[in-house]
Amino acid sequence: MSLQDASPYFAYFDLNRKNRACLPASPIEASKIRRAFPLRPFISVCHCRVESKEAESAAVMNWRTALAMFATLSASIALADDFKTINGKEYKNVTVSRVEPDGIIVKTKSGISKVYFSELPKEIQERFNYNPEKSAAYSAEQNAALQQDRKQEEQAQAQKQQQEAIVRAENERVAKVEAAIANGEVFIGMTGEQCIRAWGQPEKVNTTDTARGHHSQWVYPGGRYVYFENGILTAIQR
Repeated sequence: MSLQDASPYFAYFDLNRKNRACLPASPIEASKIRRAFPLRPFISVCHCRVESKEAESAAVMNWRTALAMFATLSASIALADDFKTINGKEYKNVTVSRVEPDGIIVKTKSGISKVYFSELPKEIQERFNYNPEKSAAYSAEQNAALQQDRKQEEQAQAQKQQQEAIVRAENERVAKVEAAIANGEVFIGMTGEQCIRAWGQPEKVNTTDTARGHHSQWVYPGGRYVYFENGILTAIQR
């Protein structure tokens, strides 16, 4: 293709792509360009202006389309609406704040609640792109998570009750020991220190060490004897 046969505009490039010009195709001006740019030219039809306008037009159209889709979606979710369930329950002037696979979260004057798609007529299901399979899978996942949370809560509650029972039993035992000491009484399960607080120091202590541990007999006035195994009162003789 010669310069004379080309379209109205040409793009000239040198071999190193350092010089570029978009020029009219006049033979005279083309001759001037050859003298001014003696490097080997690459001649190509330049559609710079046309492509720029087409790209700009396409971008505007895409932006308008996206804006329209966003406006439609926002209107379907954010705007107040009225609808009725298949059981006849009416929702007046509600706002759909969130769409989940198995239902919609709505805001009313009385508060926030969830309405399941199974309770809604077909046209409302289609409006929010209800998919029965996705809904069933989502419901199963939510139920499993709920069961797990409930199980953990029950375990935590059982542990709490068990700990409270231990604390309560210990408090009762301490109260019983203190009451017995105050009345000068001893009972099986007391320690040596508690026995001394109740009866005082023994007159005599007889000890025996066996494979089962340390055994002792405390002798008190009046023919009273107490027996300990490894420091715990196990028998009383009066």
